[in-house]
Amino acid sequence: MSAAGRVAPAVRPAHLAADFFDPEHLWEEHSPVSSVLRALHTALGDRIAERADLLIAQLTSPDPATRYDAIAMAEDIPGPLPRPVLTRLLDLLPDDWAAARMIDCGFSAWLGGRLTVAPEDTALLLDTLADHMATLRSTHGPDV
Repeated sequence: MSAAGRVAPAVRPAHLAADFFDPEHLWEEHSPVSSVLRALHTALGDRIAERADLLIAQLTSPDPATRYDAIAMAEDIPGPLPRPVLTRLLDLLPDDWAAARMIDCGFSAWLGGRLTVAPEDTALLLDTLADHMATLRSTHGPDV
């Protein structure tokens, strides 16, 4: 186990990360550069602004594997998510099922999620989720 209490990750090739995303094993690292990025996050420690910048770069990567790993790494930020990171996470919702599943698990109290938002960002989160659900319902029907 790592210092953060996580199981040693299994790395999947980047081209397989999105196609074979497994929501039951969210802790798996998907990108070959994840260990380097996790080391950078560890080295930055409590320097939240710098870690937020790193997460934003990861979350806006064209590589889905890097984005998925960033979602898991966001859970290790102490305290609520900085608003720019929350915004980038929410930007993934409309188009990426795997990211949506990981974000859901990150916020789910039932699944041990550790993503939190500041009270002033709650409205942003709830509005974005409501828009996302409305889109899903219009696309897939009212039983979504």
